[in-house]
Amino acid sequence: MHTLPPHVNKNPSGWELVDIMQKLIDITGLRVGALIVQERVASKRKDAVWRCVCTCGCGRTDIVRRGVNLRKGIGTCRSEPASSETLECRGCGKAIVKSLNKIKRGEGKYCSSLCRSKSQSHASSDNAKRARESKYKKNNPVQNKARKMVWNAIQLGKIKRGLCEVCGGSKVEAHHCDYAKPLDVMWLCNKHHNEWHKNNTPIYE
Repeated sequence: MHTLPPHVNKNPSGWELVDIMQKLIDITGLRVGALIVQERVASKRKDAVWRCVCTCGCGRTDIVRRGVNLRKGIGTCRSEPASSETLECRGCGKAIVKSLNKIKRGEGKYCSSLCRSKSQSHASSDNAKRARESKYKKNNPVQNKARKMVWNAIQLGKIKRGLCEVCGGSKVEAHHCDYAKPLDVMWLCNKHHNEWHKNNTPIYE
């Protein structure tokens, strides 16, 4: 009859060969999170594997976990909801519930991949718009200064928005014929503002 070498032990229940230099720890009855260890089960793995029952309410009694993970305190049946937090989707503003693990990894910012892709495309277009505005301010300091003075005057109540002087539209822009007089403006809608600049040239000094 073949006998095992002295440095190897074979459990009669059919467990794998275990080196006796490793410390064998019986964790039967140990509670780890929502799991309670019931018994060790046969496995082809070199380390111990245990059958557990869950107490989270899912009713599972056949959960198999590695002993090394149980000793580290990892005890969830994956049906058990992890610690979570309610966030607001950055794309649509919808309330979403995400686990703290996902939040720590930088995930959980959007309610869906579609919402994320839409939001990112909007963000890229917003970045392009800000880049154009920054370039305009740098290349047109006189116009930019006049726009700021008009905006401040509107906020202080010194100037009131009127209607478009051509079509009477309510969505108007402040137009300068002479940038040397920054508070002397015409109110034009975007269409007629662009038409004026196509056919005329303002005074910059």
